Formats: sequence, C-alpha cells, structure tokens
Amino acid sequence: MTFFFHYLTRKRKRRRAQRISSKAQHDAANDTSIEDLPTHIVIDILSRLSLKPILVSRCVCKTWNLFISDPLFIFNNHNTPELFLRTDHSTTTCISRALHWVDTATSNYHSDLRFNLPQRYSKYEIVNSCNGFLCLSKSLFKNPSIICNPVTGEYVTIPKPQNDPTMTVNVVAAFGYSSKTNQYKVLRLVLSTSFFRIAELYTLGTRTTFSWRRLGFAPLAPIGGLFPTYLNGVIHWACDDPETSHFIVAFDFEQECFCVVPPPSHFDAKQKKKENLYYMNMGVLCGCLSICDVTCSTHFDVWVMKEYHVQQSWTKQFSIDNCGLCRPIKLVANGDVLLMFCKRQGLTLYDPVEKNIRYLEIRNAHSIAFQAVTFAPSFVSLRDVVGVDGLKVQIDRSRFDKCELHEEAETLFLVERNLPEVLLEHLYIW
Repeated sequence: MTFFFHYLTRKRKRRRAQRISSKAQHDAANDTSIEDLPTHIVIDILSRLSLKPILVSRCVCKTWNLFISDPLFIFNNHNTPELFLRTDHSTTTCISRALHWVDTATSNYHSDLRFNLPQRYSKYEIVNSCNGFLCLSKSLFKNPSIICNPVTGEYVTIPKPQNDPTMTVNVVAAFGYSSKTNQYKVLRLVLSTSFFRIAELYTLGTRTTFSWRRLGFAPLAPIGGLFPTYLNGVIHWACDDPETSHFIVAFDFEQECFCVVPPPSHFDAKQKKKENLYYMNMGVLCGCLSICDVTCSTHFDVWVMKEYHVQQSWTKQFSIDNCGLCRPIKLVANGDVLLMFCKRQGLTLYDPVEKNIRYLEIRNAHSIAFQAVTFAPSFVSLRDVVGVDGLKVQIDRSRFDKCELHEEAETLFLVERNLPEVLLEHLYIW
C-alpha cells in the first residue's frame, strides 16, 4: 500500500512538472524580446536614445554592441548638441584631457560621464567642433594639430604646412565640413611679415605637407581670442575692419570663400568699437546664429538670426541684467538658457519667463579655469572620413588604462548656489 501511494505521488509530480514545462515552453514561444524584432526596427529605437543610454546599451551584450556598430545606426543616429566641460589645472605643465559630459536633461545637471582626449601634447586648446569631431590646436601658437572623435577614441594628426619664412606663428584656425564633397577641411589664417592674413586650407585625408592649399589673402581680420562659431558648413568670427560696418566674418567650407554676415541693423559705432568687439560673443541657439551684445553696462542682449544671412531676421531673444555673465551656450530642455560665466568657476541658468538667474558652481575641479563646448556626439569612425589612402587613424589607448592621473580621474559636481554678491560688482565681463 505504501509503495502504491509513493508511486501515485511521483506520477502526479511528474505530470505537474510536465505541465509546467509545457506552459513555460508555450509562454517562451509567445514572448518576444527586443532582439526578436527586425534589425532596422531595433536600430531605429536605439537611434532615438540620448548619449548615455546608448553607451550603456553598448555594454549590455555583444548583440547590442553590434547593433550600435551597424552603419545603419551610425547613419540614423542624430544626437542633439550636448554640453561638455574641460577643466584647466593650475599646473603649467599639464592640462586635463578629460571632457566631462553634463546632463542638462535633468534638474541637477550632474556630470558622471567622461571622455579622454588624445594624450598627444601636454597643452592644447579646442578650436571648434563639427559633426561630433573636435579640432585641437597647440596652445602656444594655435596651430591646428589633431582631429579626434572623443566617443570612439580615434584621432588623426594633421600634417604640418611647409615652412615659409614670410609667415609668422600667429595663427587663427577653424574646422568644418563640405556636404557637397563629403569632405572635412581645416582652415588656418597666418599673419605674414607684411601684416596680411594668408588663408591656407587642408582637406582631411590627404597625407603630405603639400596638401595645404593657399587660398590667398583673408579679406577681414578675425579677432583670434574669441571662440569661433560653426553652423551649417560655415565658421564665424568677430572681426576688426574700420572699412566696413559688418563685423562678422565667415568662411564657407563648401565654396572655400570668405563672406560677411550682416549684424542686427540697430548696431552702430558703439558696437563696432574694437574694445567692444572682444565682448561680442557668438554662439548657436536652436540651430540659429546668435550674438551677445554686452556694450551696455547694465544689461546685455541676446540676438538670434532666424533666417541665415538675412539682416531683417535678427530678433532680440533675451535681455538679461549684466552681472558678470557671458556667451549663451545652449537652450536646455526646460526652456532655460544655459550661460557660461567667465570670471568664476561656474555656469549660470537664465529663466526667460521668471527673469531670474541660477548659479551652478563646479565642485571637485582642481583647476583654475574651464572651457565649455557644445557638440553632438557621433559614433562615426574617422576611418570612414579619411579613407583607406588617407591619414593613419590612431586610437588613444590611455582611455582604457586602469591607472589614471589624479586630475584625469576627477568627477565634477554642479551644485546650485545663490548668485555670489561679488558678481553684482562686475559691469563688464571677460
């Protein structure tokens, strides 16, 4: 009897296990994971993510990494411009190579993602960004030296131009893209011994020193101390030329020619004075060229060119009390304008509705200054840009090292504080 009881019990357990197994197999057959979707749909979903979720997705498994490495994803991924900070340390022998990504989509504006720039030189500066690539120059003479992609870690070294005894070392550089020829180009304006600016152009992918082409004289003299502004294949500077009222000079990388962009029509001789041009900071807001007029001691105005190259389309977007603020960086998700503050270690947010200003102090940065730059991160490989016969593409292996310099391993925190009273004492900036 006991034997028969155990036999029935085992039989019931076996049948129950079979039912559970059959149900699990049935459920598994009906369940669909994201990997079961067609490749183009998965890539379309991933391409809609912002930078950090994409990087996290790449680390999930080999399959997802292959999705993100797929040319279809790279082509369809169009990230919006992101804010990055690079800190300059107090030491005179080393400048931090770390680019700290600032998450402006959240209210705390934290920075927990870092990219390392190539460890090629001890000192360098960011010239400008273009389609996710950065152009770096040597700090001493401002000569453009490296094009890199911080996301992929790839970089190429730009060949040096031919030595010319009639050229000085005073260089103004820029980097841009021609959509017509699908080529990236580097521009440098060199001051000759006769005090004329000579324009030279290099097309990325050509190897030799002779690849630098001389375009002739630059018609206007850009003020080299200001950050150039790149928009839709054209680089912009403020310039100093007493013979024209148009002080915005531009270079079109597609047409390979210079032009002038008309400023707001109300600008008069006051804005055109050379000492005021150093405060005419340009930028890009919502895909439009913007200019910051700080010639008034009580406030500054942010103008936006709604239709490119049409003077009548300049619109005064904001008028902000002048308390030590300078150029607009970007319009963040909640509508606030993120403004860079040049005198102290921090950023500011201006709320155009409430008309108030919030100060974001940068913490844990062992540095004396910082540089803020916005660009849309890209997963495009530099190998696809320079071609098989072009420059040698290198990968910065130090980004994978376990041991990092102390200043490179820092994590930045942006902490909101009351606007320091000392800022109210500043009438002018920079």
